Amino acid sequence: KIPRSALQQFRRYAVINRKPEPGDLLFFSSEDKKVGHIGIYLGKNKFIHTPGKHREVVIDDISKNYWKIRYLGAGNVIKEE
Repeated sequence: KIPRSALQQFRRYAVINRKPEPGDLLFFSSEDKKVGHIGIYLGKNKFIHTPGKHREVVIDDISKNYWKIRYLGAGNVIKEE
């Protein structure tokens, strides 16, 4: 079972200072939380995520400064199980 909250998932799966691999969960800080956003790494600096409640799913670039300064780590649910 995968934990529901971003913080719970971060605590269970994240590895700090690990280069992400395709399929990894990417964990980001948000303005009001230490861990507040998760995406899925696609490779070549791209990841898929929903930028906010009631917003469409988008593909974004992890090398953008906005994401670089918020990146906390990556983890893989399948490899962990």
